Amino acid sequence: MLQDLSISGFLLSCPAQLNQHKPLMIKLPGLELLTARIMWSKDGKYGCKFDRELYPAVFDHIVRESKR
Repeated sequence: MLQDLSISGFLLSCPAQLNQHKPLMIKLPGLELLTARIMWSKDGKYGCKFDRELYPAVFDHIVRESKR
């Protein structure tokens, strides 16, 4: 489950063990496929950083849409 989305990354909760040396590919509604790297992990939570930060306008759009 993707949580705490920001312009630079997100928190991912996942019961599976993820390989910290491989990039993650995520798809957010209305956006192209995004790549991110796991920066840290603890107890099934992963701090991830986008390879390219989201544009502020794109981030604002995602936040607005999530509140609908």
